[in-house]
Amino acid sequence: MTAWPRVLWSEAGQITARLAWPVTREATLPPETFYAALRAEAMLAEATLYLAQALSRRDAIAWAVEAIARHGAVPAQPVLAAARAWLDDPSDAHRHAADQLAREAVPGGAEHHLATAVHFSGGSIAPPDEPAVLPPLEACGRFAGAAIIASATRTADFEEALRVALHEGERFARGERDDRWT
Repeated sequence: MTAWPRVLWSEAGQITARLAWPVTREATLPPETFYAALRAEAMLAEATLYLAQALSRRDAIAWAVEAIARHGAVPAQPVLAAARAWLDDPSDAHRHAADQLAREAVPGGAEHHLATAVHFSGGSIAPPDEPAVLPPLEACGRFAGAAIIASATRTADFEEALRVALHEGERFARGERDDRWT
């Protein structure tokens, strides 16, 4: 049994390819072994992006919601509510509502990244009256990871905020969190 039963990937290279990271000899390692090496080298932002890509879209978004809520930014409340609505009901209506919030958020901020992750979680990213356009497969995880990193910049101790977030993300990977976002 794998240490990360909720992660469907069998090799680190499958995840790093989605991140467009260089191919390394570690590509055939189990995902959790590669992740442990990132953590051991204190590559916390990289570990965050890697783990967000390794998790399912649902788990990555739930993890980002938790991290942003922990960092307590008041402007995040509408986006957190939209992301929680999508977690409760992953419908196109909730995805498109998140897209509207992403358009209103500060580009590059945690709220923008989280709302975009929800919008790119599956289904067409085109307006409802346009032909379907699917998001890139890696987009949701990239934006969820970026949301976590951006929210950590708001804290007094960026590295500690990422360490705590990574600990919580590992719980998703290990299956210690149920399917709910709470």
